[in-house]
Amino acid sequence: MRRATALKRSANRLLVLSAATLPVIFLMSWMVIPHRTVKAGTEVEEAAAARHVYSEKAAAKYNFRYGKDFPFLPSNATTDTGEFLSPKSFYTADYCGHCHQEAHTQWRESAHSNSNRAPWYLRNVGLLNTEK
Repeated sequence: MRRATALKRSANRLLVLSAATLPVIFLMSWMVIPHRTVKAGTEVEEAAAARHVYSEKAAAKYNFRYGKDFPFLPSNATTDTGEFLSPKSFYTADYCGHCHQEAHTQWRESAHSNSNRAPWYLRNVGLLNTEK
């Protein structure tokens, strides 16, 4: 009985000690661990600004065959802002293939996986241009 009571007292002391030291440990880690202050929306705004800069750069060299109001024609695709997207903002097929192995294997063997390579790409764009 005495042993059980002694164990309870030492456990209670440990809890009190750890509860008292947690704020101290937190403050010490706050001073030691490098941290940065992030203002709400700044990262989003920076990403949007970088996207806009890329879009302006791409638009300067782009052939607006169907007019500046329709930069993506003859395709039906568009973006949420109507601006160009950097190809670097997309994950690669190999990245997706890590989790989606079976789908990646099937896709890799398809004509779709080669659709952005010459001569397939040039032929498809040529067909779109003549049909639209």
